[in-house]
Amino acid sequence: MSSSSPHEPSVCLWALTRLSRLTSIIVIGYTLCSPPAQLYADPLTGDQLTRLTPEPTPLDNTMGSSTGLSQELPEALKSTQREIEDALKRLRARAPHVKLTQRAASLSPNLLLKLNLPLEGSGGREQASSFVSEFKGLWSGVEVRVTDAQTRRHRTVAQLKGYIEGLPILNQDARLAISAEGRALRLSSALSGVYQTRSARLKESEAARLALAHLNLPLDAPYLARPGFVVHAGVASAVFEVEAGASLQQQHPVVRIDAVEGVVLSVQDRVRR
Repeated sequence: MSSSSPHEPSVCLWALTRLSRLTSIIVIGYTLCSPPAQLYADPLTGDQLTRLTPEPTPLDNTMGSSTGLSQELPEALKSTQREIEDALKRLRARAPHVKLTQRAASLSPNLLLKLNLPLEGSGGREQASSFVSEFKGLWSGVEVRVTDAQTRRHRTVAQLKGYIEGLPILNQDARLAISAEGRALRLSSALSGVYQTRSARLKESEAARLALAHLNLPLDAPYLARPGFVVHAGVASAVFEVEAGASLQQQHPVVRIDAVEGVVLSVQDRVRR
């Protein structure tokens, strides 16, 4: 029959103490290294739940991805993009050295350099009209007109303006530089193709009342209202620009009203020339 050692209880107590400390260290380490808990709403019930791991960052599926979860583009947008691409192919065929840049919010190129493209016509205005007619697909969904052409130092600069449903685009325009020999040299453009149009729901008088009230002016104060469109990312929205007090003073505020939603978009001072 074996006899127990007098030190056995002390050894057991020491071992338990060490094990407890080791367990505490593991728990603390897991807590420090684990991702912070996040609250999120259950998509079905709306209850607040806790997520221990961060939600994966969603992929940008605008133009498609390798996961097969691509977001289908509207057919009107795809059609507009095809027309712009066809115009660019024809432009590159005639001007192989052309350089172009394009902003993220525009469907059309914003800068065309090194065109060196011969144009038809006897003067700068006719030559600019020839360019617009040949490559109108660059601005699919928009009617582009030559509104002015000025010749300085053997170079003509033509002003281009976009129209939708016969109304001007108020926040975009373009300039085409043409050499004395009748060659297109450079296009600087804010004009963009349009695949969707949001027509006006407000009447001119309703837009005027909104503008005058926003400026704290009497509702019978004089005003001039001009309908048009603003374009962003290929979507054209109808607006009114209301010039308050325009007949009374040279400098006056101009209020831009969203004619679809019926809200004030901007206010700026303008000097009548």
